Amino acid sequence: GATVSELFRSMRVEQGNVPPEVRDALNNIVKYGNPYGGPKPKKDQWVTDLGMNRKHATVETILYVGSTVPYEERATRAAEAIIDVFKKAQLDFGMIGSEELDSGAFPRMMGEEGLFAEMVDHNLKTFKEHGVKKIICFSPHDYDTFKNYYPLRGAIEIKHYTEELWELIESGTLQCAGEFERRITYHDPCYLGRRNDIYDAPRKILQSIPKLEFVEMKFARERAH
Repeated sequence: GATVSELFRSMRVEQGNVPPEVRDALNNIVKYGNPYGGPKPKKDQWVTDLGMNRKHATVETILYVGSTVPYEERATRAAEAIIDVFKKAQLDFGMIGSEELDSGAFPRMMGEEGLFAEMVDHNLKTFKEHGVKKIICFSPHDYDTFKNYYPLRGAIEIKHYTEELWELIESGTLQCAGEFERRITYHDPCYLGRRNDIYDAPRKILQSIPKLEFVEMKFARERAH
């Protein structure tokens, strides 16, 4: 079947238009670095309030929360939870606020190769200026984009936060302080699972929590919907 980007290319060529929601999102990425049109100062303030702002400093390891945070509520809550856990583990990392633009995942998916190239150039320049050697990604889409479509050639290590979190748990650096007596399942994101073979880390994290009962879905891992 046709990919999403192929479908949108077809719409532009054959019909001469793009859905207004997609057009507006792409324009917002050009102007603001995120599809929501969220102001850059809001991101800087959010990062500062968390005590993580390294916008004007050298920082070897950054948490890259992507262009949805802090402009989408659920994603922001999830990112704040991850930051809190990393702080408790005393992980040495920082964030670069509004200098962190969209990775280019969305423009690339929409077939906007020119805009994607601009995002790549900007982000590579930013990473070099900050001396970044390792990026921990919040979004599977950003992880996939950095890992497979950026010309990094091993210069920067790319990890998903579940990989980092499991390493902290496995090494004994991070331990659960209590119990969570619930029955939990996990749905494999396609950009984390089938695209990049990250299946085990999220499951091991869940299985390490005392009293938690982990139950697989009928369609899981490579067969996940």
